[in-house]
Amino acid sequence: WRAEASGNGVVLRHTRTGQCMARVDDRPETADCNPGASNQIWRLITIRDGLSLVKADNGQCFDAASGTKLIVYPCADDGSNNNQLFTLENDLLKWGGARCVNIVKEFLDPSAGGIPVVSCSQAAHFEKFNEEQSLEYELYLKEKEEKKDVLSRLAQ
Repeated sequence: WRAEASGNGVVLRHTRTGQCMARVDDRPETADCNPGASNQIWRLITIRDGLSLVKADNGQCFDAASGTKLIVYPCADDGSNNNQLFTLENDLLKWGGARCVNIVKEFLDPSAGGIPVVSCSQAAHFEKFNEEQSLEYELYLKEKEEKKDVLSRLAQ
């Protein structure tokens, strides 16, 4: 994840997918980035050892729901809610030091009602796996197209 300045706050862009974090019906989701969309603008407020990611238009915060999923929840203005303390580190949105917000499809379960918070080692593994799979698929498609061109020329 990367924080990028936009309007009165920042957008949070996933570095691999390019998707941005958005608030939809009071729950976090990823969506195509639209820096002008108010539901994608967040404020970063430093509280204690981490960052509290606060929704600019309603003042609610990201909350790790005890380390299971990312939700939007009323902010603890004094920073007393540890579920709302996050850091951005090495393109990871981390909670509690060892858990990360992850949008990799292997973790997504629409019925769970939130974006999963998983172990950072698990998140990094699936990020790397998906990136390798994407590259392999692109190479496969390129080879397939090249073979098709060769066969087409041979048929002429």
